[in-house]
Parts: sequence; structure tokens; C-alpha cells
Amino acid sequence: MLLSLPIGLLTTLILFNHHFLHWQADRQAGKKTLVVVWGEKRALNFSRVLLLLACLSLIVCVLAGALPPYALIALLTIIPLYLVYGRLKDSNRSEAYLPLMGASTMTTMRCGGVLILSLIIQGIIQTL
Repeated sequence: MLLSLPIGLLTTLILFNHHFLHWQADRQAGKKTLVVVWGEKRALNFSRVLLLLACLSLIVCVLAGALPPYALIALLTIIPLYLVYGRLKDSNRSEAYLPLMGASTMTTMRCGGVLILSLIIQGIIQTL
């Protein structure tokens, strides 16, 4: 279960960030997504917290022995997403969230790939 947290949180981040693309239209239509209910600034802060939780869960996985120490390399995959957050303001046009969606998706895929590779390498090392 512990091992599922980093990817699970990153996948949740993709799903959550998708709501930024159309949150104003959702508000006008009366939809109650978290971005609409919380507002753009607060929802963007929550998005950042999800990323932080994903990073912390990866570190916890290593400390608990669920992942080998070299799996921490996966933290590097988060840098492009972190940089996108830095370019966003408290209020943005919907199009400004396209890079956030792309970076969220790529971070999840790359991080997952590194974690899978780490587990494969760990399995090979243990069989030697």
C-alpha cells in the first residue's frame, strides 16, 4: 500500500489539475468542482500540496524500505512541474493551465518509470 502512494498522489494531481482548464465555465454552469468551490488561488495551493505529499511519500517509501535508495532519483522528474508552478499567478487564464496539465502528466509518467526501473534493478540485484 505504501508503494502506491507516490504514483497515486501524482495521478490524483493530474485529475485535480484538469479542473483548472475549465473551472470558469464550470462555475458559470453551476458545477461544484473543488476549484470552483475553493477558488483558483486556494485550489492552486492545494495542487502544490498534492505534489509535496507525493514527494514526501516517495521519501517515506525509501525510508521504510519499500523502494531502494536510488529510487530517490525520481524526485528529479518533479523539477519541470515545479517550474511550471513558479510561472503561474494567483489568477490565470484557462490556457495558462495547459503547461500545468502537460507537466503533471509527464511528471507522473516519468516518476512512475523511474520507480518501476528501480524495482526491476532491485529485483535483479537481489537475485544475484
